[in-house]
Amino acid sequence: AYYILSKTSTIVDLNLLGASILEKERSILKNSNFGIIVSYDSKADFVSFLENLFYSHTTESCELLLKLPNNNIPKWVYVTGIAKENENHCFVTAVDISDRKTMEQELILAKEKAEEGERLKSAFLQNISHEIRTPMNAIKGFSQLLATSEYDKDVFDNIIKNIFIIF
Repeated sequence: AYYILSKTSTIVDLNLLGASILEKERSILKNSNFGIIVSYDSKADFVSFLENLFYSHTTESCELLLKLPNNNIPKWVYVTGIAKENENHCFVTAVDISDRKTMEQELILAKEKAEEGERLKSAFLQNISHEIRTPMNAIKGFSQLLATSEYDKDVFDNIIKNIFIIF
């Protein structure tokens, strides 16, 4: 899609694909303000984008989130523009990247879930290790006592059996 924008972000001209991305008729969009369509979250990026186009006369690009009427699905576009010196207009192309941004968000959520799962697994293994180590230390201690002791072996057998019942 392409747009010709003024310094005040008024749409001077656009093609049919540009109108399709903005989900309005081409005739309605002409002479309207492109900045109104840009969401609050992307407004600063858009203002910076336009300023850099007109004052540095270099190619600029950025991602913008658009707020379109009657559409609850976020629409992301990647815009690239250029303005010639001593011109009051800039030429901007836009590519719909909504699907890519949706996939990025899904990947971020999947990564966060995987990290949470790893954290829970580590905590579980740490707790299990502690729960196993405690009775094993008791068994080891009694085994050493049995090996070095002159006491009645049946008494120690009963103590060890009772330990297993407790744990």
